[in-house]
Amino acid sequence: MAQKTQHNSVVMLIYQWYIRHDYEPSKPSRNMISKRRLLVDGLLLSTLFSVVAVGSLSIDPTIWLENYPPDVRAAVADSIEPPVILQALVGVILVVLMFGGLIWSLKRLDRELGGIGFLAATLHIFLIFWIINATDVLVVDWLFFMTLLRSWIVLPGTEGLAGYDDYWFHFRESFLTLTPWIGCLVLSLGMGAGWWRFVTRRRAEQR
Repeated sequence: MAQKTQHNSVVMLIYQWYIRHDYEPSKPSRNMISKRRLLVDGLLLSTLFSVVAVGSLSIDPTIWLENYPPDVRAAVADSIEPPVILQALVGVILVVLMFGGLIWSLKRLDRELGGIGFLAATLHIFLIFWIINATDVLVVDWLFFMTLLRSWIVLPGTEGLAGYDDYWFHFRESFLTLTPWIGCLVLSLGMGAGWWRFVTRRRAEQR
């Protein structure tokens, strides 16, 4: 009986430690970023986005026709009509994953650092975005579709076009054009402001 009681006490202590460690916020920190949160959450969200991309392309690659190299798009011209309904469905899934995943990541960062404000939230979203973007280029574009799963993305009548071997195209479109940078800044600033307005400010008012 004594051994059983001691065992139950040890289990209870471990359980209480887990609850405190996993759910109670830590002491306020001066750090604005957490490398662990960036790595873990960034890779997890990247994996989810990659699954959606690979899955949708396996169903119908023309969903992503606008993301094909210029010579491929020119070759098909108006002969292929992208599936509008599937494009909308994939778009909704990606938007839900984007905002839901980023809010979830901000909550985890807030708990880990004991509270974050506008700058920390904005910087975290900015860096997570580029982790997802880099994973999309390196893993989804270069590894899967240009190397391992090329047969999935080749459209009828475009076999052998140079665009399918243009690694630079995907890098340039993802990192060297204004669109992703502007989108990232708008998303980061918008979510950072939203976090400050609805979480940081409200928390300060309740004290």
